[in-house]
Amino acid sequence: MARDIALKGIRGEFLAMLKDRPSLAGRIAQVVTATGASEDFFFAGQVPPMRQWLGSRLAKDMFQAKVNKELTLYEATLKTDRFEQKDSQLPAYFPGRIADLARSANRKVDERVLGDLIDASESTTGGEGTGYDGFAFHDSTHVDPAAEYTTAQDNDLTTAAATGTTPTLAEFTSAVQTAIETFRGFLDDRGQPWHAELPRVVLVIPPAFERVATEFLKSASVDATNPAIANALVGLTTFELIVNVWSANADRFTLEVPDAGRMPYGLVRDEVPVLQQVTGDRGGEVDFEVFNARYNYYGVYQRLAVLYGHWRNSIKHTFS
Repeated sequence: MARDIALKGIRGEFLAMLKDRPSLAGRIAQVVTATGASEDFFFAGQVPPMRQWLGSRLAKDMFQAKVNKELTLYEATLKTDRFEQKDSQLPAYFPGRIADLARSANRKVDERVLGDLIDASESTTGGEGTGYDGFAFHDSTHVDPAAEYTTAQDNDLTTAAATGTTPTLAEFTSAVQTAIETFRGFLDDRGQPWHAELPRVVLVIPPAFERVATEFLKSASVDATNPAIANALVGLTTFELIVNVWSANADRFTLEVPDAGRMPYGLVRDEVPVLQQVTGDRGGEVDFEVFNARYNYYGVYQRLAVLYGHWRNSIKHTFS
């Protein structure tokens, strides 16, 4: 009974940290609870726009695409000396290590989305293959399958920076403005506007852009030598910032529009990562491994899969 109570307390610490330090990826990815070893994701076209009803209804088909993703199992295991753990004079020492296991679980989620999806999308197809339309997720030739509107659309933008690949505040603001205008111009598979509004946009930047991006979010002007040149984007929409420490590309950033139901990325994970322990802190019979060694083991495991979602909700911008 004492062991059960102790384990419940440890799990409480673990679950509290999962809740207090949620993953960054959850802000830009559609999170789905895993139900098996693989999951199917369905992408569908837009419903027809409303039209004046004259005579009979006009029924139209809607395209569908399916992407299957295999889940990968991950684990992290902590080994602690039973007597050092017991004799520690730091009250937070052990709970802190359990909290670190929770942090490790959420960091793996961020690594998969921010690294294996976003940063890897610089390659030909990206770290998780192509998008649902068969093109690289950031590409200049997007056309949905079986679309009525067949003009290619571009979510892979490039502009020059006067100082090389590091933009000034004015250049960064101009790049964001261009991306916003591109979002406004995206059309769905029937040729209708995709973004009726942009209430919230997430900037995912490499560490090298942290200073200029912070200036952009706080500055009323885009030119230090001419303050009269106003930052017209301030107040237009709500911008949030994610610094992508998994980025190996210091010359580009992405803008993500986290619309519910059509997020730019997808994430499948177990509802709650599983915490387990093997300890010798109880009396009575124990197995020989626990009896013979002086270590306790605490481990967490979870299953994950990630995928590219709706390309119209993501734009990559590269400075050259």
